[in-house]
Amino acid sequence: MGYLKSRFTLSIIIFLLVLAASGYSFMKNRQLGHLGGMTDEWFDLGINISVFGEYSIGGVDPVVFRPPGYPFFVAGIADVFAGRHDLRVIDTDAKWAEWRDFSIKALNSLYLSQCVLLALSSVALFLWASRYFGRGAAFSGALLFGANPYSIVLTGLLHYDILHIFLIVVSTFLLTLFLENDKRPGGKMFLAGAAWGIATLVRPVTLTLPVFILAMLFIKSGSLRRAAYMTSALVLGMALVVLPYTARNYSLTGRVIPVNAQSWTALWGSTVTKFSINPNHYNWYRVYPDPYEKIFQRATGEGYTYEGLIRNNIKVEDEFKKSAIENLKKSPGTYVVNCLTSFFTLNIHINSVFIKVFQFIQSPDNGIEKAWFVPGAAQDFYPSTASNAFSFLVYALTGLSLLGLYLSLKKKDGFFLVPGAVYLALTVSHSLTYFDLMYYYIKMPFLFLFAFYAVNALGGYRLKGVPIPALLIITLLVYTFALDIAVFY
Repeated sequence: MGYLKSRFTLSIIIFLLVLAASGYSFMKNRQLGHLGGMTDEWFDLGINISVFGEYSIGGVDPVVFRPPGYPFFVAGIADVFAGRHDLRVIDTDAKWAEWRDFSIKALNSLYLSQCVLLALSSVALFLWASRYFGRGAAFSGALLFGANPYSIVLTGLLHYDILHIFLIVVSTFLLTLFLENDKRPGGKMFLAGAAWGIATLVRPVTLTLPVFILAMLFIKSGSLRRAAYMTSALVLGMALVVLPYTARNYSLTGRVIPVNAQSWTALWGSTVTKFSINPNHYNWYRVYPDPYEKIFQRATGEGYTYEGLIRNNIKVEDEFKKSAIENLKKSPGTYVVNCLTSFFTLNIHINSVFIKVFQFIQSPDNGIEKAWFVPGAAQDFYPSTASNAFSFLVYALTGLSLLGLYLSLKKKDGFFLVPGAVYLALTVSHSLTYFDLMYYYIKMPFLFLFAFYAVNALGGYRLKGVPIPALLIITLLVYTFALDIAVFY
C-alpha cells in the first residue's frame, strides 16, 4: 500500500475526487451563472474579446474599467471549445441561432474549465501543505478545500473567483518553494513575481504585495539589504507581466493605469456611509444607484449606462476621486470604521447565502432576485439549514487557524511567514479600498491551509487513546460531505 502514500498518487486522487464532485454538480444542477446580474459583465466581456479580437465593447469602445485577466480567460475557453465565429454582425435568424449556439458552448465549457481549475487548485494546495506537515492532514485539508459546497458552488459562478483562487494558490506555493533554497534567489523571486503578475491582471489587489513581502523577508532574514534585493526581483517579475498592459492603458488614456481604472470608485464606496457587518448582503446597494448615479451624471452630463461608463471611464474615475477625497476630509471616521469592519468580517465570516441561493434555484420555477441582497432584506426565500451549517464550518476552521498560528509561533517554525504575508496583502488591500459580498472567496485556500496545519500540529495529543488529529479529520470529513449531500444530491 506504499504507493498510496506517494504525493503523485494522492494528487491524482484529490484531482479526480474534486473534479467528480464539481463535475457532478455541473451535470445535474442549475448553476448560479450571473447571480441575477450581480456578477457584472465579465462573461460578456470575454465573449466580446472572442468575437471582436480585442478588449472592447462591440469592437468600438476599448475597456479600461475592468481588469483583463478573467475576460481573456473566458475568451480563450470560448475560442478553444466553442470555436471562432464571425458574429460581429447579427442580422439574420441564422446568425442569431449561431450566436446562441456559440454562447451556450462557451458557457458550458467555462463551467467545466472552472471545475478543472478547482481540482488543480486542490492539488497545488496539497503539494504545498504536504511539504510542511503530515500527508494525512495535507490530503484531508486539500480535499475538503476543493470538495466543500461553497467551492463547488463557485465553479458555476460567472465571476473570476475560481481563476483567482487557482493563481493565488499556485503563486503562493511557488513563492514558498523558491524561498526554501538560497541558490539563485533573485532568479526564483523573479519567476514568482511573474506568476503574481498574472494574478494581478485578474485582480489588482496584489499590487501592494511587494510591501508585505519586503516586511516578511526582513523578518525572515534579518537583513534589510537582502530583503530589498529579493523584493526587487519579485517586483521586476510582476512588472514584466503587468507593464505591457499598463502601456496599453497609457496609449488609450494618456494616464498611468497599472491594471484598470476603478480604484477611486471602489475607495469612494468606503467613504460614503458606515457599513454594518453583512456577509450575506451587498453593501454596494447602500451607495448604488444613489448617490453613485448622481456623481456619474456630474462627470458625464448624462444618465448612467454601462456603455457611457466605458466611454467616459477616466472622467468618471476622476469625479469619484474628487468625491472620495471630499468625503475623507469631511468624515474620516466613516472610512476608518469601514476599513476595520471590512477586515473583521473578511477574517471571520463567509457569504454562505450563495449556498442557499443555489439550493433555491434547483426548482425550475425559481429565479434569483437582486432584492434579496439589499442590506436589511429578509433572506427567507429558502431554509438556511445548509448555509448556516457551512458558516459554522468556517467558524470552526477559523478557530483552528488561530490555534495553528499560536502553535507555529510557539514552535518558531516560521510556517506562517510566507502565506501569512500574502494573506495580509489580500485582506488589508481589500479593507483599505472596498470589501463586499462578492470577495470572501479569497480567504478560502488559506483558511484550510492554516486550519489543517493546526490539525497536524496536535499530533502529540490524544483523547481517550485516540489521536486528536484523526478525530478532527474524521469529523471534518463527515461534516463536509454530509453538507455536500444536502446541497447537491
